[in-house]
Amino acid sequence: MKIVDWIEWLDVIVQVNGREFLNYTGKISRKIALEKYQFKEKRITENISFNQLEKDIKTFEKI
Repeated sequence: MKIVDWIEWLDVIVQVNGREFLNYTGKISRKIALEKYQFKEKRITENISFNQLEKDIKTFEKI
């Protein structure tokens, strides 16, 4: 089987499943991906800081 045959065969399988397969590749820029990553990283850091603050408040309330 040649590569062309494999491509055609996989296209048939994808069409039968009714799903798009990797049609989104290359549509997001590196800049946007980096901005999303930094935003999510900031949210995680803020969440960790908030959880630590809650623990500190509970510890302070026990004193």
